Amino acid sequence: MMKFSVFVGNLPAEFKKEDLDQLFSSFGAIETRLVFSKKTGKPKGFASFKNKEEMQNCIQSLHKKKIFGSEIKVAEECHQPKTFQKKNSFPI
Repeated sequence: MMKFSVFVGNLPAEFKKEDLDQLFSSFGAIETRLVFSKKTGKPKGFASFKNKEEMQNCIQSLHKKKIFGSEIKVAEECHQPKTFQKKNSFPI
């Protein structure tokens, strides 16, 4: 099953999971996640949709929208494999 997901950045510090659910529910989100940066402690969000149309509608409607005084950034989530190695490690 193909997943259609968006990333949302520049969320205000006081943003909560309930806020994320409410923000994306009207666009048909089937799953949301809120994570916090280890460096800054700022939240970032992700939402998954059943189809590409719902995802694109969400991006068009929410990108650069002001939420709690912050202009959020909403974009399609990139699903790229992680191809990094730990420092001083060698491939086996």
